[in-house]
Amino acid sequence: MNRCARCGHEGGDQDFYRDRGKASSYCKQCSKEVAKRWQAANPGRCFTNRRAWRSANPGRESPGQRLRDRIDYWKDPQAARDRVARQYRKKLGQRELRNARRRQKYASEHRDRVLARIETFRAIRDGELQRPDKCSRCGGRGQRIEAHHPDYSKPLDVQWLCSACHGLTRRKDPLPNPEFVI
Repeated sequence: MNRCARCGHEGGDQDFYRDRGKASSYCKQCSKEVAKRWQAANPGRCFTNRRAWRSANPGRESPGQRLRDRIDYWKDPQAARDRVARQYRKKLGQRELRNARRRQKYASEHRDRVLARIETFRAIRDGELQRPDKCSRCGGRGQRIEAHHPDYSKPLDVQWLCSACHGLTRRKDPLPNPEFVI
C-alpha cells in the first residue's frame, strides 16, 4: 500500500505512477493536478520542453497526442481515417519524389549506361536479342540471367551472366579464381 504525500490517499500500485522504478509519492489524481498547475504557470518552458522532445524523438508522437488522436477518432471516425490517409500519402509522395530525384541524378551522371540499358531492353522486347537460359561464364541454369555491358558504347554487344558472375565482374577487388561462383 502506498500513501499520497499530498492528499493522504492510500492505494495500490495501480493508483500511483511509476517514477524511476518506484511508485511516485503523489497519487495519479494529485500528479495530474500538479502537472496542470505547472503547465499553466510555465507555458514557455512547457512549449520548449515539447519542442525538445519532438526533435529528440523524430517520427514518434507523444502519449498525449495518441490520446487526442483516439478521442478525435471516436468523435468522427471517417475524418480521422481521412487525416491518416492524407498523412500517409504525403509521406509516400515525399519518398517517391526523393527516389525520382535520385534516379534523375544517376541518369545525368551515367547517361551512357542508362542509354545502353534502354537500347538492350528495347532489343529484347522487339526480338533482336534473345536472353539465354544459362550463364555464359559458369553455365549455371535456373538463375536470373542479366545483360553485362563490357563497353557501353556498344549497347547490343552484351555478355549474358547470372547474378553471381555479374557481381564478380563489377567488384573492384575480384576473387582470385574468377571461375569460382558462390
